[in-house]
Amino acid sequence: MNTLKPCPFCGGKNVLSTELQDGLPFIAYCQCGAENEAENWNARPIEDALNARIAELEAERRWIPVSERLPEDGEVVWLWDGNNLGMGYYLVLSGCFMDRDTPLRRIKPTHWMSLPTPPEVK
Repeated sequence: MNTLKPCPFCGGKNVLSTELQDGLPFIAYCQCGAENEAENWNARPIEDALNARIAELEAERRWIPVSERLPEDGEVVWLWDGNNLGMGYYLVLSGCFMDRDTPLRRIKPTHWMSLPTPPEVK
């Protein structure tokens, strides 16, 4: 059996398991009184779903290195040059980042990020 995860109730890491008489399944138990069949102890469907959603959101809202890829042409993005967050919004046109307010000013960012979806207005 794999290593047992910490207790889902108290977070205790001193989780033990034992085999009951007559070949019954292993039981995992914690000092707080929590116990379950050891094969089910590590099953955390809600925690697993939350961790998957967190990973999805973090991947969606991360700074992307320009060496990895560039945004689509015409996409409005935030830029980071290694020292400062770009002031305002920027357009990417044919691989060049252009300041929307000063179109002739080119920016040399190290990272970029898409803007979040704006809220719905009713």
